[in-house]
Amino acid sequence: MNQNELYHHGIKGMKWGVRRYQNPDGTLTNKGKKRARYKRGESYKEELRTATGKEYKRLKASHKKQFDKYYEEANFIAKKYGLDEDDGGGGDTTRYTEEQIRNAQNKYMNLMDEADYLDQKISEKATKAGKEYIANKYGDTALDDIQYYDSTNGKMVAGILIATYSTVLVAAMMSSKKRT
Repeated sequence: MNQNELYHHGIKGMKWGVRRYQNPDGTLTNKGKKRARYKRGESYKEELRTATGKEYKRLKASHKKQFDKYYEEANFIAKKYGLDEDDGGGGDTTRYTEEQIRNAQNKYMNLMDEADYLDQKISEKATKAGKEYIANKYGDTALDDIQYYDSTNGKMVAGILIATYSTVLVAAMMSSKKRT
């Protein structure tokens, strides 16, 4: 073997840095099938986000009066009794008895809880409508592809976090050995 010669034993017609996802007859390899499913899931997921977001905005707008009523009444109570709007406590409350303030705080918290509950229900309806849209447009397998995409994506993120953590841990161990 001459030092000035380059030997390469690869696949005929294969390009450097390009992975093979198809067999010569055009069918997908196992890796190609996983990749295609991941890509489909990614595109379905984006369309699901769009459909869900549109439905959420529509539902939120249709319940605007109800939200406004909750927030307006809660803000009125907070101003009248000098309550802090974040947690229903604090502010100047010297003009009212403890029982009045406690009742006002409870009413304030109940109104905010009702608004949150309504928002949660709207979110659930929007998600359901988005999934129905995707299932009607692409079939039930599209929802499975979205689930596959989410699980694969989650594993990739977890793998990156674990790799980063172990790198930091090894570096810390190495630096502590150098000190001793």
